[in-house]
Formats: sequence, C-alpha cells, structure tokens
Amino acid sequence: MPGQQVEICIESSHQGETMVQTARAEMFRKPDAAYYRYREPDVASMGSTITTVKVRPNEIRIIRHGDVTAEQTFSQNGKHSGFYHTPHTRLSLMTQTTGWEVALDDHGYGQASWSYILWVGDERAGDFKLRLTIREEQG
Repeated sequence: MPGQQVEICIESSHQGETMVQTARAEMFRKPDAAYYRYREPDVASMGSTITTVKVRPNEIRIIRHGDVTAEQTFSQNGKHSGFYHTPHTRLSLMTQTTGWEVALDDHGYGQASWSYILWVGDERAGDFKLRLTIREEQG
C-alpha cells in the first residue's frame, strides 16, 4: 500500500554553515511512529540512496540504503552508536543528543529539531543541529 506524499525539509547546521534540502517523501503512519522515505538528491557523495526517517516522540532514527548504507539514532539525552558505509569507506559513528524537540501532529506533519555531538571512530567530528519539517505536499 503506497504511503501519503509529503514534503520534507531537512536543515543541517555545523560550524556556522547551514545546508537545506527539500524532497518529496512517502509517509507511512504506524500507531507508535511515523516513517518518511525519500530518495537522496543526485549528489556524487550519496549516489543512488533511499533514506527512511523514523520519528517517535522519544526517538528519531535515520536509515539509508543503496550506494550509501548508514544508520544514526537520536533520543533525548541519549548516546547511540551507528555506522556509515560506502563502497570505499566504513565508519563507526556515535551520537550524543544535546537538544531535543519533537512536535508532530496526529497527521504526521510538524517539526522535529535536535542537536548532537558526532564522533567518527574515536574522534569528535563536531556539533550539529538538525531540523526536520514535514508538511502537506504543495502540488
């Protein structure tokens, strides 16, 4: 059964630089979570990759499949291990969530914002902020 088409906007900030990405996504609702699945934009670093974002009130998980395989989990004040694999690279990741706000309505629309510290292997890679906005597809 196909999901509902929505527009998803991902804002990522790191070291004063902000990237904004907008995509059409398919939304699937379950009693305990909302899932948003979209194809990554055609950029060389991502190749052909499908991303699924699972949003629950107390946890967000980002899962990528395709040319890039990755998984990152975030929860309020949580610390989680993850990974990032490409045909050329295999990295172990660790995220420590430092800020958290999830405000989705019963239809799966709204915003989730969180900040986190990222470690790649044993190296601290920096502090990041993400904002995910989900709205009805404007068509």
